[in-house]
Amino acid sequence: MAPHRIVAASALAIASLALIGAGAGARYTDSATSGQRITAGKLDLTLSSTAAGSSVASSGKGLTLGAWGPTNATFTTGTQPVRFTNTGTVAARRVVITLARPVAPAGSRAATALAKEVCVTLTAAGSTVYDGPLRSMGSTTLSLDLAPRASFPAGLRFYAGYGACPALTARAMGGSITPRFTATFSG
Repeated sequence: MAPHRIVAASALAIASLALIGAGAGARYTDSATSGQRITAGKLDLTLSSTAAGSSVASSGKGLTLGAWGPTNATFTTGTQPVRFTNTGTVAARRVVITLARPVAPAGSRAATALAKEVCVTLTAAGSTVYDGPLRSMGSTTLSLDLAPRASFPAGLRFYAGYGACPALTARAMGGSITPRFTATFSG
């Protein structure tokens, strides 16, 4: 065999061994990934009532109880049922019920007197939450667990001349007020 062929065959043999050695030192790799979709829930509460003359806004967020009166100096509206319903996808855990200042015609002394003299009882899930002068109610916080599609019963009763609430005075005669409450839920 010619020397240049021997050199070429030797070089080819060495290159083959090098390729085999390169394969023996090969490193395998692999990877995997994961993901998770996270969707925020929605807290959506609506109001309703079976009280005579009550009406609910189309959004379900406003409820107007039927008008009451004219009254005598001693009266009660009886308990007006109010139902909160969670139409959302997450549970409501807390509710704050706040009385807004009663709406009275501007400059009406009789309405101002009536707002000071009327009492209110607020019940929630069968328990009395507040019972006293309308003007002193302020905010009331309730802890609850209102699951999606669940309802929470409450009730409002306005009165004068019963229990510790005295009868209306002559100053309230002819007055007219519209008490407003706001229920704020958090989840």
